[in-house]
Amino acid sequence: MTGVAEGVTTTLVVWNLAREMGLAMPITEAIYRVLYDGADVHQTAVELMMGGAAHELSGRKWRLFSFLRSRRGS
Repeated sequence: MTGVAEGVTTTLVVWNLAREMGLAMPITEAIYRVLYDGADVHQTAVELMMGGAAHELSGRKWRLFSFLRSRRGS
């Protein structure tokens, strides 16, 4: 491949935003570990599949939506 695969840069941006906003995003975090930390793809997939299912915003105060509303107003 001569260029960057689609999603590589986006993963970094989304991972940084999630950390900044205090959001748990397990799939994004797993992809980030594979792309940027050298995590093993197979082991990471197994860990994702073994994890319990939960909504990514569960237990949060919906900061994501207030963040998006504040960005629309600017």
